[in-house]
Amino acid sequence: MDLIKKSNKKFFCAFCKSPRTMNMQKHVQLFEISISLAGSVLLMLVFFQGFDSKVLILFGILLSIFEFFVQLKYRLGMACSQCGFDPLLYMKSKDKACALVKTHLESRKNNPAVYMSSRPALNLPVITNRKDNLGRNKRVVVRSHFAKNLDLKM
Repeated sequence: MDLIKKSNKKFFCAFCKSPRTMNMQKHVQLFEISISLAGSVLLMLVFFQGFDSKVLILFGILLSIFEFFVQLKYRLGMACSQCGFDPLLYMKSKDKACALVKTHLESRKNNPAVYMSSRPALNLPVITNRKDNLGRNKRVVVRSHFAKNLDLKM
């Protein structure tokens, strides 16, 4: 059994199709539990100069701090760094996720450092109105070409 478990996952962003790597650890594991146990015993020996039952309180506090930061790291890692798409926010509110992507892409368009990066252009979806065989208007999502600029067309 490994104390340090590799929980990185490689996948593509659902919106811009850029490759991503994310830590998929949602909760504390054996490594964090052992560190919080060792830290609580060390703090107990420093403050109380001996063994005391207050080590359980210190252990609980340190474990809850580890749980908070592990969940915060997971949640902040969900948003794409290229386009700003957040799948958890998209599941809750599509309008808020769309507004977040628009603001991120506007700030990306106005940032000159983006053009010097390894991925200056994104493969963003474009929503167009086309006519089907019966002559009715139909909304179609089409992937744009990589050579297009950073503008989001809707």
